Amino acid sequence: MMLIVLLHDHDLQHPFAMGITLQHLYAETTDDLWNPAFIKNDSPLIYKVRASIGRRMMSECLLTRRP
Repeated sequence: MMLIVLLHDHDLQHPFAMGITLQHLYAETTDDLWNPAFIKNDSPLIYKVRASIGRRMMSECLLTRRP
């Protein structure tokens, strides 16, 4: 699954577009040594690790004023 977020502004004088694409994004609970683990109710802290793969960013804008 791929997540794509795009923003387009249709202002005729200064149009722009920007976006980000994530191929894979996940978050996982870990122990204090960053090994994947299940949460125990008696744990004083909860550790999380997140990762993203295949990040892409784009932007496009018109820098001069259109007549």
